[in-house]
Amino acid sequence: TSDCPRSAWCGLKLVRVNTGLKPVELDREIAAAEKYGCVLLVQFESKERCTPDAVETVVKACKGRVKYWEVVNEPNFTMKPADYVALLKQVSTTIHGINPVAKVLGPDVCGVDLGWYEQFYKLGGKDFVDILSVHDYEGHESVDPNHWLWKFGELRKIMARYGDEAKPIWQTERAMGGI
Repeated sequence: TSDCPRSAWCGLKLVRVNTGLKPVELDREIAAAEKYGCVLLVQFESKERCTPDAVETVVKACKGRVKYWEVVNEPNFTMKPADYVALLKQVSTTIHGINPVAKVLGPDVCGVDLGWYEQFYKLGGKDFVDILSVHDYEGHESVDPNHWLWKFGELRKIMARYGDEAKPIWQTERAMGGI
């Protein structure tokens, strides 16, 4: 579970939970996000949680209360881009079919792996995400800020090559030091 009060107090208003929660726990997280003014992102954390029935059940149960859905945590560790895009197409279509105002996020590749993102775009993945999500783990905090200017610039170049330069990028996971 998350810690909405602490996250809100620190100014970290994006709170992510996953679909492994029991319905009562997910309801509690939704209520906490509303109470503390946090943006709640619910993640289907693995391809096993992305079965058609599971996606439909969870999205219907949360319709009108959850707007943001992320599909598979760091798929670059467990899936090839082609497999991810095929799964994403199915999940995104289901989510938008149930809740047209929902926003689908992905692929939250760990390390901003430019080759993986290039394949994702080449395979048409951009058509199934409303927001591009990243997990920028690289260098264990020792990476120079110029690296990030370059790295995100390269990611934006990939996006632009596929007509997706205006899409927002959200960092949906980052290990943080103690509060």
